[in-house]
Amino acid sequence: MNNEKNQKKNETSSRAGGTLRPPMDVRSGVLWTLVLGILLPALGAFLLKNRSDLYVTLAADGAGAVIAFLLLRGRARAGGTVSRRFTAKDLILSVLLMFFTLHCLNGVCRIFLPEQTASSGAAARMAGSGTIGAGTGASGEILLAVIGLAVLPAIYEELLMRGILFRSLRTAVGFWPAALLSAAFWGIWHWNPAQCVTAFGAGLVLALLMEVYDSLALVILLHMANNLMSVFGWLLARWIPGVLRGPGASAGGDGILLLAEGLAAVWLFRKVKTGEPLRRR
Repeated sequence: MNNEKNQKKNETSSRAGGTLRPPMDVRSGVLWTLVLGILLPALGAFLLKNRSDLYVTLAADGAGAVIAFLLLRGRARAGGTVSRRFTAKDLILSVLLMFFTLHCLNGVCRIFLPEQTASSGAAARMAGSGTIGAGTGASGEILLAVIGLAVLPAIYEELLMRGILFRSLRTAVGFWPAALLSAAFWGIWHWNPAQCVTAFGAGLVLALLMEVYDSLALVILLHMANNLMSVFGWLLARWIPGVLRGPGASAGGDGILLLAEGLAAVWLFRKVKTGEPLRRR
């Protein structure tokens, strides 16, 4: 059945004027990750050194997303054993799983890394420097924050980390080493100690979902949802001071969220167990 689907996919690609290219090899994947993940942002910061952090982010993330998309365009799957079309239910439960992971890791970071946790996140850093949408009004501020801190980073980072790095490692060393290595690199890439911890955990979840669904669209949407929660949480706290910090106000909500997120985690691992997507080919 899978062979027939792959054959039809190749025939469709051939009729469209081309054939599927093989997955990117690990050497090329690591090289492009370093170029797009380190050199490109550094170049953007140098060329736009007189502009705000948000404009540097917009330029570097936008350029990186376009280049990564062009590199991945027309390439075959990376070798996962199961590829499923995700539904709206899968998306919602995957979002809950992601939030469960981040919820737990953020709690650990608040205990052991309180200062780093308070200053982590692009929205928090830019809020402190007043660089989000300065002089653009409320609507312009929201638009710039959504695009620059939620949408573009999600597309750029997922195309790079899961699309290029994880997939290239996956073809060479199998799922678990690829998941651990790509998540570790993504964590270190964030620099802030608290973000390193949460990004590593999120990277493992996103790699697992890539293995199950082989869908960059899914992991981009999950990453975007997390970024949007962060951006709108910061905007809400800015417009209504103290709304998210009332003593004991969030205890019930946190308990409900953790319960829903935990159920989503159980669902995913049951789905993984029945589908056996983690076996190396």
